[in-house]
Amino acid sequence: MSNPSITADSYSNININNANLIVSGIISGSIYQGDGGLLSNITSGGGSSPNDTLSNVVNRGNVTSNTIILNGGFVTGNSATSVTATSNTITLDMEGKSYKTFTCSTSNSIETVTISNDILGSQGMVFLTATGDINIFGTSSNLGGTNVNVSYDDISVSSGEKALIGFMSDGTQRYINAAKYPSAGGGGGLSNLETITTNGNVATTTVQLTNSDVGLVATGNVQANYFIGDGSQLTNISGGGGGGTQAYYDVYDSSGGQTAPTSGAVLALDTIRSTSGNFTLISNEVRFNKAGTYKIDFRCTTTVTTATRSDSYAQLYKNSTLVAGSRVYMYNRQSSAGENTGAAAAILTMAQSDTISIKVFEESGATIKTVANGSGVVITELLS
Repeated sequence: MSNPSITADSYSNININNANLIVSGIISGSIYQGDGGLLSNITSGGGSSPNDTLSNVVNRGNVTSNTIILNGGFVTGNSATSVTATSNTITLDMEGKSYKTFTCSTSNSIETVTISNDILGSQGMVFLTATGDINIFGTSSNLGGTNVNVSYDDISVSSGEKALIGFMSDGTQRYINAAKYPSAGGGGGLSNLETITTNGNVATTTVQLTNSDVGLVATGNVQANYFIGDGSQLTNISGGGGGGTQAYYDVYDSSGGQTAPTSGAVLALDTIRSTSGNFTLISNEVRFNKAGTYKIDFRCTTTVTTATRSDSYAQLYKNSTLVAGSRVYMYNRQSSAGENTGAAAAILTMAQSDTISIKVFEESGATIKTVANGSGVVITELLS
């Protein structure tokens, strides 16, 4: 071995050859160069290639960007490995990985879980589907290996139900536990709407939607024995709906001069005085856009064009069919003062899209015509 020596070069550097420098005090310098891998108590984040842990970043804050990059990842295997329960035993080979998932469908009770090739910090999860009524972790469980810390209650899993078996290793012991998936609506578990729809709400009669931003939107029908709450935004509600908005309609003939033949003519209606918005006037017929029970009042005023004494009448039609008992008569004596008015009312049950109309007829005498502002229909919904 060469003898140690201390020399100085032309750059005022001190070179120590063939020996270590041991200092009992403090070494101070503006910069240090070389391998610092054996230094301790170094704050994370120093140098050009910091080796921060996630805890370091969270505590200090990600000061240079909005990105945390996890190189290597926690999960070293993405796909689940299928395992079989043999003689009431599940064998889990971790293959030296830090995390691994397994699937198992079985009708055998699980009494023993054997874990192999796990490493410090290994974690595993078995997603288990019971194809028969089984128990998990009976009293004879050894759970694989001698250093096992078990924290569990024996559980029973019915056919078709699911359970989870999970474990982790801290290098000296393996910790293991199991739990059953919550059933739809049972045991206080959380179920999505699809699960409740498929399995039925078996424990209670209430499905609660707690999202304050989005309501329940259905493209099909919503059906129940009854509904509770504010129904003011509902349309097409039949009468008797517990005090809903009453539908009404008032329409009349402002022009007059319509000839009434012996075969009859649909009374012209051209001016809407008032409406709740639940009706449509089409070709002198009133169409109902809201089903319900309605009182329908109508009047018809006619006159004669000559001095010939004449008679006319009018009557109510529902969907172009005569409403029995709705006919009214007008006696028109002369042209100078021959106006006469007939009026009647009827209570009818109307479906959505049903229509009503009035027809006016000449019965005898000379030409009959309607009088401006003398004829019309008033419709009022009857609410219980």
